[in-house]
Amino acid sequence: MIEHEVFDVNGYKMAIAKDDVYFYSTFNNGSYWDWDTLTTLKSRWIDPSKNIVEIGAHCGTSTCFYSRATNKRVIAFEPQKSMFELLEKNICQNDLKNVDLKHQAVFYKNDNVFMDNIETHRTSATDFNRGGLSLGTRGEATMCSILNDLDIDDCGFLHIDAQGAEQHIIYSGLEFIKKHKPIILWENNLEYDTSLVNAVNSDLSIPQEVKDFDIEKALTDLGYTHCDKWSGIDTLSVPTKKMDSLQNSVAIVGLCKNVDEWLNDYTLPLIEAVAKSFSKAYLYIYTNDNTDNTLETLQKYKEKTSLYEDFTIEAEEGIVSMNRQDLTILVYGRNKCLNYARSKKAKYMVVLDLDNVCTYECSSLFIKEMKHQLDKDNVVCVSKAISRNNFYDKYSYRTKRFPSCMYLSSDHTAIWAEVLPDKINKVISYFGGLCIYKMALCPADACYDRKDSKGANCCEHVAFNEKLEGEHYIYCYNDKI
Repeated sequence: MIEHEVFDVNGYKMAIAKDDVYFYSTFNNGSYWDWDTLTTLKSRWIDPSKNIVEIGAHCGTSTCFYSRATNKRVIAFEPQKSMFELLEKNICQNDLKNVDLKHQAVFYKNDNVFMDNIETHRTSATDFNRGGLSLGTRGEATMCSILNDLDIDDCGFLHIDAQGAEQHIIYSGLEFIKKHKPIILWENNLEYDTSLVNAVNSDLSIPQEVKDFDIEKALTDLGYTHCDKWSGIDTLSVPTKKMDSLQNSVAIVGLCKNVDEWLNDYTLPLIEAVAKSFSKAYLYIYTNDNTDNTLETLQKYKEKTSLYEDFTIEAEEGIVSMNRQDLTILVYGRNKCLNYARSKKAKYMVVLDLDNVCTYECSSLFIKEMKHQLDKDNVVCVSKAISRNNFYDKYSYRTKRFPSCMYLSSDHTAIWAEVLPDKINKVISYFGGLCIYKMALCPADACYDRKDSKGANCCEHVAFNEKLEGEHYIYCYNDKI
């Protein structure tokens, strides 16, 4: 077996070739290769009830992740002997039982083929780009098959990273794709690294119609929409019907206790106004330890409405034993809401309070304005600023202009009018009783907590919002000014 080192990163034990310049340096620095891409795929695009097919598995960094992302099977192809041996080792040492490994390439034909000579991928006297080898006319011999011949019951996600052979694979995989309509992540070397495509096509035996094959046009004809440069030089191709559904879907979530007096007059009409602003809506309400008719009112509403794709009410007793002062109850409930939203893979999550914080009128125009702001590329969240609120956001309201607002117990209502001269104001963290998040910009490790990253007590929204990615901004919206 090739000389390697085993790293333990993000809960995975990964054997990485010591001369694999890109992968080794990444893991040696304590990072996991393509982690952000993988976690976003899991949260948004991978259906855990369907199989995953990976073509070009390398040493298994993606394969191991995919194994834990699905309840079905992962079928992984890797033609390089040295990489396949590491792939087997990584599957074994992570005790993954749902992976089928295939030591072969996928191409436009069933036959024997060759890999590139690894010497052509030398980056220094001692290092190689082992992930850069493509099919060629010299080097290591390997078997290949065609995607159309792969017999599985249901493929939900197809990952093709074949160093210039993507068009050849999809050319002889259209029947498979037509049958399963998987979401496809493919390295777009036709546009971004034609040298790899040219290297593969240097094989004069490849028919011209294969060399001229247009992946995007073929997939478009099968009903796909494409997200170019989705990750690096990858393209994410999604069945258009699924894309349209996801583009305007929302998971509405909230937690409550003893709010019966406000439900029918304020909260339920508000929830409906939000739901009707999206093409598809899911609703989750967590409630605990009620002493009034909150649960009964919610259940009656559930019985009579057909507005939601799914409506889940989760009620628990005995939660009052948690310490309210350190926000444990709120953290517990908020994370239940967050997990529900992630499970529905909706584009948006609306977090709202179900008590009298949200007693203002919420029109469809109001929601439309919030969505308009949210649709800007670098915006992760838009919140409602309720100027008459005198308590609920004193911990979570933070701006660069008023850094002293952080964690103070005094009421900040008086300065809101000054802070919000216009309808939109950029802030670091806010909630306001109604908040819309763009789920694609909420990392998989973001969660609610009672402590911030420095270990200080904070509002649970602060702990969640500070994990939102880098340059993605949060805005609060005040329609009263």
